[in-house]
Amino acid sequence: PYLCLLLVPMDEENDGLLSEAEVIPRAWPVLRRPIQVAAILGALLLLVGLTLASPSFARSARLSGILQLADKGIYPLIRGGTRIYGEDDEDDAVCVGHVLSSGAWLAAAALKIHAAVVECDPSRYGENVSEERRVTKYRQARPGLCARDIMGHMRDLAQTSLLLEGAATACGEDKIDNIRCTTAVTNTLRQSFHASRFASELDVYCPLDTNVFSLFICINRVEGVGWALDAMLAGISASARYCGTKEKRVPKLAVGSCVGEIFGGAAYVAAFGMNIWAGADFECMSAQDPRDLVNLTQKEKDRINARCAVFSSGAARTFAIASSKVTEAAGHCGASGNTACGRSMALGAAALAGAAEAISIMRLECISPMSCCQETTRGKFVCDCTGPAIKDIREANQVLRRRCARFTASMLKELAVAVSLVSEGTSECTKQDTSDFGCASFVSGALAGYFFLAEAISRTTVRCKEDLDRFFCSQDIGFIGESVDLMTHAIGAALRECGFGSTPRKSNWLSYGRRFFLP
Repeated sequence: PYLCLLLVPMDEENDGLLSEAEVIPRAWPVLRRPIQVAAILGALLLLVGLTLASPSFARSARLSGILQLADKGIYPLIRGGTRIYGEDDEDDAVCVGHVLSSGAWLAAAALKIHAAVVECDPSRYGENVSEERRVTKYRQARPGLCARDIMGHMRDLAQTSLLLEGAATACGEDKIDNIRCTTAVTNTLRQSFHASRFASELDVYCPLDTNVFSLFICINRVEGVGWALDAMLAGISASARYCGTKEKRVPKLAVGSCVGEIFGGAAYVAAFGMNIWAGADFECMSAQDPRDLVNLTQKEKDRINARCAVFSSGAARTFAIASSKVTEAAGHCGASGNTACGRSMALGAAALAGAAEAISIMRLECISPMSCCQETTRGKFVCDCTGPAIKDIREANQVLRRRCARFTASMLKELAVAVSLVSEGTSECTKQDTSDFGCASFVSGALAGYFFLAEAISRTTVRCKEDLDRFFCSQDIGFIGESVDLMTHAIGAALRECGFGSTPRKSNWLSYGRRFFLP
């Protein structure tokens, strides 16, 4: 009776497929899984091999190597246009970040094979399947979940390839011909798999007549489709530009990026509308039946207000991202003027709204631990303080503490991203492209990477359990790599910029992925 209070679909950890019994945490099994051990050992061997073979790794222990660290982003750097320095400059920070991140995404790809073996099996769906084997009672969810696992696996392999292609240039001294063309094509494939993964989940979580319906997750997947389609069309535009030509600058009219930003903006406008609809018709106090409100406990009222705040801040976040995409679309579609200023400020506002969304979820996860006495209706309590009940309550509270830590880290991540983007936007709006703005942005970016790392680790403690949440566990392992990658880039860029005052900025701005704007 107590564990049902945990089943509040406020993020992917509650994916609508979990039974009450499965919410109880089990022993940490990651290092006991042979497939994960093989992936982790492979990443370590790759790192050792590059350390022994790459001159840039060998020099990184010297001060001269450390002072040369700078952020240059994954090749090709679509957001931000051309590099300040040439594409063939070796970069120890990018090298280290890409190699470590590629190992994490390779492990994630291996885990998705495990997820597909389970979620593509028809015998694990239906009413008559035991809880230990059942994915969900809803049989129609199998095609979407199976396609999600396969597309996610392909996306992770493409992500690994993209990172290693970037590392091949960043870790070595020799020029690699056509590396921009290669990485543009790989990025296009990666984003096409990513869009397909999100689209396959729409049929699982969005239909109202299923027992796995979750409006929160449905909105999240609509956002994902828009973000990935935008990046895919930008990748097509970059592939056409880099393959077979010497062109490096983004032209004033980039058709693929123009169309992609429009599609992305439309998807985020739809997500904004869905958030408003969810709050007004389902989640907020005004949507509840007045006859039911009379008997609600104070705790239940607090939960309703918290969920209302989640969707309200989610509406603000998606509207800000839609604004940034429309602004960027104007720049790619040939409009004159400083569109970079508006884009960065809008994304900074989105990160602030994401922090508010995380705080709203913290009200659900951090404030009220469970006890053996529960208020069922106003002024009436039911108590069960027997030994088994106390044990279940302690385990449930452990899950709440881990989720509280996860959203606390997420809130700090969003605040750091907001500071980074506001610093970037201030530089672009005032046309003062100096190292002091770069230093503020990159230091905040390093903190964002650190808090994202803490968030991802906290997520794994909840989701990487035996025979449970294989897909989402793999995502979290990949996010660990993504956070380390951004953190090394930002630290390298900060070393280059900080302390140089009003001198011209020497490193490109950081490029934040979609996960940095989600709680």
